[in-house]
Amino acid sequence: MCGTVMALVMLLPGCSQEGGYASPDKTQAAPSNNAPAVALKIANWGPQETKAGVPFNAQPDGSAAFWLQMNQSLDGSDAAVQLDGKTLSSAISDKLITANVPPEFYAKPGTYVLHVIMKRGDTSSQSNDVQFVVK
Repeated sequence: MCGTVMALVMLLPGCSQEGGYASPDKTQAAPSNNAPAVALKIANWGPQETKAGVPFNAQPDGSAAFWLQMNQSLDGSDAAVQLDGKTLSSAISDKLITANVPPEFYAKPGTYVLHVIMKRGDTSSQSNDVQFVVK
């Protein structure tokens, strides 16, 4: 009986004697250097709501502006802020993005979806969606 069990263990090189899986050469596979990056996330943003028709974070030219704090640096990437599918003019500094907001997005009450799209090389990712509310 013991000889039969030993023969089965020898025929199954992918199974370790402890019951876990090992690669055929009985060593653990090396971790990949292409491990997935941390998911892009809007950690905080402002304003999260405003009154209809009132510019917020007023800029010298009279336009309104968002600020978005991300969970990772966007330096060295192409990043864009999108508000209800429209790409906003923006500037990046490490984890902070500022974006001009056209008046049509705060002219009347409504709720708008806001997110960031980042591209580094051939890789593109989208952040979580957050809401901007106009009362």
